[in-house]
Amino acid sequence: GMFWDTEDHGTLFPDRCNAEGCIDDNLWRNIGTLYYYNVARGYGDGTYNPTGDVLHAQVLSFITRGMVTNGFWLQRPADPNLYG
Repeated sequence: GMFWDTEDHGTLFPDRCNAEGCIDDNLWRNIGTLYYYNVARGYGDGTYNPTGDVLHAQVLSFITRGMVTNGFWLQRPADPNLYG
């Protein structure tokens, strides 16, 4: 884990509740923590869409950002020789 489970940084996203119901307190607190650490940033319109589908690319971004934030991985600048 990322060792953040007990942290509470608040959540400013406006879409905790929708037609499917509301996100429980613990999960909503975790969403705020992921945002605080810049792991899960939400959408450009300021929403999070907590009940929406997550793309594989988004999951990889979450994992990568979490690992870099905790110092398990080092972020490197893009290498144009590897990725044209």
